[in-house]
Amino acid sequence: MGLEEFLKVIKPELTLYVVLVTLSVIFFLIGKYFWKFEESLRNKNIKRLADVMDGYRRSYIEPILQKQLIEAQVALKYYQKL
Repeated sequence: MGLEEFLKVIKPELTLYVVLVTLSVIFFLIGKYFWKFEESLRNKNIKRLADVMDGYRRSYIEPILQKQLIEAQVALKYYQKL
């Protein structure tokens, strides 16, 4: 039993074209939903990555930079006294 024969048994006035259009609309709506879901996940992940990078910068990079700046200021004061 083919698809057309099956459709005629269920509802004789439906054609294969109507079924295909209906399925394409349903799949389009499902795709649209997942597209929005993926976009929201992408935005959340970008925000999380920005937070991680900010935390890394504050925890590791800034202390090293502060130490280097203090050492440079001490060296500058030492050489200015000479």
